[in-house]
Amino acid sequence: MARTALPKLTLPSKFPDLPLAANAADFVFTAADVANMNYFQSSGNDLVLVQNINAGAQTYSIDSYPHPQVNRSGDIDTYSLGPGEFAMHRVGGDGWDQPGGLIHLDAAHADILFAIIPM
Repeated sequence: MARTALPKLTLPSKFPDLPLAANAADFVFTAADVANMNYFQSSGNDLVLVQNINAGAQTYSIDSYPHPQVNRSGDIDTYSLGPGEFAMHRVGGDGWDQPGGLIHLDAAHADILFAIIPM
């Protein structure tokens, strides 16, 4: 089954138009697709924000990809995030990008939410 794409956020300008309008700097998280899993197109340097909105701890994984030049291989596997907690991971490029330049994410529950920020 095909993975579900996660949208990428757009960083606001360092010098936004002022006054800054209400909600102009807001962003939303996207719920994990537990059945199909998720992916996003790597920019080579991305920040993955993760939030757990469940009343119990939930887990998620970010899949690495072996790269012989940097000897990088090691998933962030079943990382446990407590109730109401947030986490962040910097990924992309050698050792992370799957074939086609994709980053793969998996979650144990739809109460794990992702936000992707290209750096």
